[in-house]
Amino acid sequence: MKKRLYQILDVGITLESDSVELLDLFATDYSWFETQTITSEKTLSVSAWLQDQHQQAFLIINGEKCVLQDHPNPCKYAYHNILERLMGEFVDFLIFHAAVVARDGEALIIAGLPGSGKTTLVVELLKNGFTYFSDDFCPIHEKTGLVHPFPRSLWPSLPPPSSSSCIHGKVGASIKKNKAPLSVRTLDSPPGASPCRAKMLICLGAGNDSRTCYDLEIGLRAGGEKTVIRDFLELPGVAASLKHHQFSEWQVRIPEGRGFTKKVREILNKHAHYIWNVYRVDLMDLDFGGEPKVSPLRTHDAAFRLIRDIKHGSPFNSNSGCFNRSPGILFTEITQFLEGTACFQLSPGRLKLMEELVVKMWEANNPSKTSSLEKVT
Repeated sequence: MKKRLYQILDVGITLESDSVELLDLFATDYSWFETQTITSEKTLSVSAWLQDQHQQAFLIINGEKCVLQDHPNPCKYAYHNILERLMGEFVDFLIFHAAVVARDGEALIIAGLPGSGKTTLVVELLKNGFTYFSDDFCPIHEKTGLVHPFPRSLWPSLPPPSSSSCIHGKVGASIKKNKAPLSVRTLDSPPGASPCRAKMLICLGAGNDSRTCYDLEIGLRAGGEKTVIRDFLELPGVAASLKHHQFSEWQVRIPEGRGFTKKVREILNKHAHYIWNVYRVDLMDLDFGGEPKVSPLRTHDAAFRLIRDIKHGSPFNSNSGCFNRSPGILFTEITQFLEGTACFQLSPGRLKLMEELVVKMWEANNPSKTSSLEKVT
């Protein structure tokens, strides 16, 4: 067994495992947080036995044991389970799915679905005097309203073999593929160390209608296929397909705008004992070959886009993390946090034009001025 210690925001993690693969997998993303001593009172104690052929594979987190013997990829499952538990421990923070860079002591938040170009844009902004905070997690302290650094490794998309300096193609079902980690330690300057206030929020995408559907990628335990998939297929317009024949991993495609959110959560909660893991993949149709367009975004619209992509807690447990509050209370908190923050909608286009437009927007907006589209056009 080998042990590594991490200090991530206000949570300390003791990770102990006989699996070098698991230890390296965690370090690939979180090596910047590794420490010799844990200083926080809030801790996660993790033990994972995955390699011993003479006993069952299992994961223990703070005394809670999960047997992984029948899982097709226990290392991957253990990794995602650890991250899920970690997100649920951040009760003093709101954790949003967004990238963050900073300049002159103020933060620029870049929100958007996977595949909308957040990380690629961040890499370019780092060449323009911005400091790296995060490419995927935006932690906001609830009492202070400050954005905290979360310097996980960056995961930019790999360019197609024949690509130029632009981002080409459209976002689809493959948005989790063709990415490679970029260590924070390889950046030209170290990541930000001090929390700061948000000066600007940019929401990437084609507006509220850019999502036509989303996929749930569900790993099922033996015996759960008929029951779980049958309940999903009872919803009008929902389709399901088996992704792997060697083990029960399904793709369930759910149309947007049908009001299925509550019903989907009920199905997941009802059959939690059958489900190994479930991931949501949002599908958009974005063209990165044209000219990007920017428009002002009202504060409450920006708050709505952030609240739908909060990263806290398990999809099976509505009482964990920030989910112990109603959506209305969360919406009010986010709206209050965004007061004084210039908010914009940025439709995607060629990378160089996106970068230039974001820099222009940043320089045109400061706390003493009121944000307007005239400042950036």
